[in-house]
Amino acid sequence: MKKVMFLILAGSLVLGSCKKEGCTDAAATNYDDKAKDNDGSCVYPAIVVPADTEAPTVVITMPMDFTVIAGESLDITATISDNTAATSWEFSYKGESGVVYGLTVANISGGLIQDVAASTVIATTVAAGSYILTIAATDAAGNASTAATLAFTIDAAAPTDTEKPEITEPDVTFPTGGTMSSGTGGTDGVKVTLVVSDEVELSWVKAYLYDTDNSVAIDSLVETGITGQSWSKTNHKFTYPRTEANSQNGAIKIVCQDKAGNESTVTGSKVLTFGL
Repeated sequence: MKKVMFLILAGSLVLGSCKKEGCTDAAATNYDDKAKDNDGSCVYPAIVVPADTEAPTVVITMPMDFTVIAGESLDITATISDNTAATSWEFSYKGESGVVYGLTVANISGGLIQDVAASTVIATTVAAGSYILTIAATDAAGNASTAATLAFTIDAAAPTDTEKPEITEPDVTFPTGGTMSSGTGGTDGVKVTLVVSDEVELSWVKAYLYDTDNSVAIDSLVETGITGQSWSKTNHKFTYPRTEANSQNGAIKIVCQDKAGNESTVTGSKVLTFGL
């Protein structure tokens, strides 16, 4: 009897010392509620990161009403916002014909809010009219923003000015007596009326009492900084030193230039006589 009791007691001691091992962490997928010792076998569920489904937003920050001339630059600025930061943006513009111009894609990197800028030259071949600028952005997950749009106008490039100014034949009035040698005193002169015009805009006019025998200017009139399409001078008096005259022939000569650099020269057909 004593032997049986000893065996039962010994078995209890052995069973009590051999605790079950396994995963004792209830957060694990293989948690064992019967395990007493954690054997490091716990397996945890994978952390699922929510997919980025939020697209960037684009706000055009340039003026909302503007005009650009063909051949000049179109400057573009915008602010792009995203929950993870956009990685690229693109812009283009098109008119009523549907043809897309200036398509440009650029990579960007930075914060959640990014300011971007670009410039594109409007080709001189682009027709004048109304156009729509479109700007869009994309993030690393491939989410594309709703396009931001802006209406603007393209004016035709100014035509090249190749037209020379027009000079009216000088209206010459001789001194009393019929020739420039008439009269008394140290000088004598001739009165002229000058008229010059241009299709676009004049720049300067130079008029001379010109000695055609010796190809020199005796007296001159210079008008610079002219604005507008026409210029005139009425009864301007050119003079000459009578003591230097020696029966020479002359005329009124006019040279003028417009803003585009086109130049014209006219020498009056009326012959002037200088003499003592």
